Amino acid sequence: MQPFVADVAFKCPVCNGLSHNVIHLPPPQWDLVTNLSQIGGETEAELICSNCNSRFTATATYSGLDALVSLTDFPQTSVQTGAAGYLMSFDGDFWVSAEASVNPHQIFVDSYHQTGDILAEHGGPDGTDLVNRMVFVQQFGALEAYLGDTLVNHVLSDTKAIARLIGEDQTLRGKAFGLAELLDAPDIVHREVKSYLKSVLYHRLDQVTSLYRVALDINIWPSSVVRSKLFRAVAFRHDCVHRNGYTLEGAKLDIFTKDWVEEIADATKAVVDFIEGNFAPRALTQQKRSL
Repeated sequence: MQPFVADVAFKCPVCNGLSHNVIHLPPPQWDLVTNLSQIGGETEAELICSNCNSRFTATATYSGLDALVSLTDFPQTSVQTGAAGYLMSFDGDFWVSAEASVNPHQIFVDSYHQTGDILAEHGGPDGTDLVNRMVFVQQFGALEAYLGDTLVNHVLSDTKAIARLIGEDQTLRGKAFGLAELLDAPDIVHREVKSYLKSVLYHRLDQVTSLYRVALDINIWPSSVVRSKLFRAVAFRHDCVHRNGYTLEGAKLDIFTKDWVEEIADATKAVVDFIEGNFAPRALTQQKRSL
């Protein structure tokens, strides 16, 4: 059975950085359940700050699909929690065989313009408008797809990037293989790195920032302002995807005005343009070396 989990985001009370975790919940007992609200559970868990690695004991409860998490020693810390649900997983061969798009930049640009046209023509003036929310989620998804496909393409084409990633990433560094596995699959390192990068949730911007820095020596943020906007937008993305535009407390969000959605779309484009600008000098250097 797949793990029953919820996404968790909180502002670390030690370093003040935004951190994301996946928390494991007690699986639902489906016997005699006639209504979704009848399922629930409670557990203790440990949350780890993805910035400073501080560890916090937490209590997690859920009723239906609504999950609540609180830090034991820091009850005043607000913990944003996504809907409870089963963690979907795929066979490793699925991830390895699936190819990243050849031109993630062009795909992103197309999405940016198309969603902008939809917002202009069909978006509403009110900050609770459904079309506005849909455009916001789609454009944020386009950023995630760009970040993932671009990282995969550049890392897998650079043995030095693969080595740096394996050397510093805790998940990859801890993998071990027997001689029989190495003999049967001589490309196992390449396959494992690809599978790992494809399993990353690219709305976890703190982890994405680290992966680009470690593997490609690239800072993905054009400015602290853009970074702040998109980190804040992640929480609203959760509210749209998991709660149809409502907060954990049940309040309907009204932030999704046309101007705000356009502002976030422009912030995603600023990140993509900045990353592409980082790659341009490298491509020119490689071209000169090949002449």
